[in-house]
Amino acid sequence: MTTRCKGLLGVEDSRVQLAGFVLGALANAVSRKTLGLHMERVVFHTAGDTSPFAGLKDLPSVHCPLTRENLRPALIASGSIPMVLAGVHDIPGAPPGTYRDGGVVDYHLDVDYGTSDGLVLYPHFYPYVVPGWFDKSFKWRRAGPLNFRRALIITPSPAHLARLPGGRIPDRADFTGMKADDRIRAWKQVLTEGDRMADELRERIASGRIAEHVQPL
Repeated sequence: MTTRCKGLLGVEDSRVQLAGFVLGALANAVSRKTLGLHMERVVFHTAGDTSPFAGLKDLPSVHCPLTRENLRPALIASGSIPMVLAGVHDIPGAPPGTYRDGGVVDYHLDVDYGTSDGLVLYPHFYPYVVPGWFDKSFKWRRAGPLNFRRALIITPSPAHLARLPGGRIPDRADFTGMKADDRIRAWKQVLTEGDRMADELRERIASGRIAEHVQPL
């Protein structure tokens, strides 16, 4: 999942890029559909018509075959955080332009996973899904249950989060807000708690009691 940026968003100068994102954020506050004026979703995949992304119509979307030539640049673009990392320019087999992190458009992947048999496993950070990066502060923009009618979201419980340093999931700001020794110590504690969460999940699956802990979105 990548974002092809238009206008000011495609410029690498951070001040110009910031101005573009401010304009995009203001328009998005009115309607998420306005994102199409500033950016375009570009999906690289090999699943063809069977991909759950094939039917995306909420915003302008382009689907490109994933090839040997564009695998690396598409992968780099999918994690190119705006104003933190440089974008990727002109990916082979895709429309020309500047490509950045797909999370700008699809922050938590609010995608219709269909009604086929079986479940879609969705490991996640939070017990809710935020459609776009600009929607993070809008509680009314959280995804509804329709797209997730056969998805199983696995998320840390409030009790798990309370055991983490600072009562939260670590983020990249820790690299500038914490001393190295404190940060390493905190991350080791997070890893230990992550192992505990994995063990609890494994036990509930093995015992057949996992359905007792499932809650509707």
